[in-house]
Amino acid sequence: MGLPAEAEGVVVVNVKPGSSAAEAGLRRGDVIVEAARQPIAGVADLKEVIQGAGDSVLLLIQRGDNTFFVVLETE
Repeated sequence: MGLPAEAEGVVVVNVKPGSSAAEAGLRRGDVIVEAARQPIAGVADLKEVIQGAGDSVLLLIQRGDNTFFVVLETE
């Protein structure tokens, strides 16, 4: 996906239309670097943070050369 070898995070491979991820603006190819200000090294890390998050979770997203935050409403 054109990511640096040292990149960590979870790559978004699909976003279901109408989902909370789509509403938050996530796109295929985005990399979730942090969730709730905790570094994300893999899917297990992301699932753990989301399960304990409550109604929403703050995600740090890397898209190309840009890095930004989005709020994901948990379902």
